[in-house]
Amino acid sequence: MGNSQQRDYQKDLRRKRNEKAFLFEQTMVKCLAEVEREEWEWAIEMVGGNVGEAAAIVGIKNIPRNARALWGKSQSHALDRYRQWINRKQKRR
Repeated sequence: MGNSQQRDYQKDLRRKRNEKAFLFEQTMVKCLAEVEREEWEWAIEMVGGNVGEAAAIVGIKNIPRNARALWGKSQSHALDRYRQWINRKQKRR
């Protein structure tokens, strides 16, 4: 699957799962903001993946430089999925 196809597939999954974007500070402890899926997908594409710039587009100010955006149904769901992804990634090494 090419990058474009993979991106479209992931977008479709997020839509079906009714996920949102959750912006976290670098330590992944504090959630800084919650953004609706369509709004975040558009903003993050417009700035080439820069979380801080995308946050500014959707009206969220003062996002730290190392902030991360995670997808999920809730903050805890997004963090759980991120931790699962990290674990899978480490096992592949």
